This record gives sequence, structure tokens and C-alpha cells, in this order.
Amino acid sequence: MLNNSGMAFKGDAFGPEVIETTFKTNFYGTVELTEKVLPFIAPSGKVIIVGSSIGKLKLVSNKETLSKYTDPRLTK
Repeated sequence: MLNNSGMAFKGDAFGPEVIETTFKTNFYGTVELTEKVLPFIAPSGKVIIVGSSIGKLKLVSNKETLSKYTDPRLTK
């Protein structure tokens, strides 16, 4: 399975609604789709999720925030 869907607002739009809409689509939508198709993926199959360059962790400058998202114990 290949998932290459996502969205981002253009311009300087920012606020609670922007964050909610973005997370609903880019995170929760991806998780929901993946969980629904997993029963149909062969044991040797793969799930590939393509993201944009804006999602790179190297763009996170706050060390505390970065450590939270790179912790190997991180769960959904």
C-alpha cells in the first residue's frame, strides 16, 4: 500500500482550526486508513507513507520537542 495524501494551508493562515484540520488529515487520516487496510496486506507486504519535506524532524529546533518525537518508546 502506498499512501501519498496530505494537505497544508497556503499563506500565513494559522490558528486552532488550521491545526485541527491539518492533524485530522495528515495524522489521524493516515493512521485510520493504514489500520483499515492492514488486514488486506500480505504478511510480506509493506505500507509506505510519503510525506513532504516540511514534515522533517530536522526542522524542529527545540531539543525537548525533538526528543519527544524521536523517543523509540513513542506510541500512537
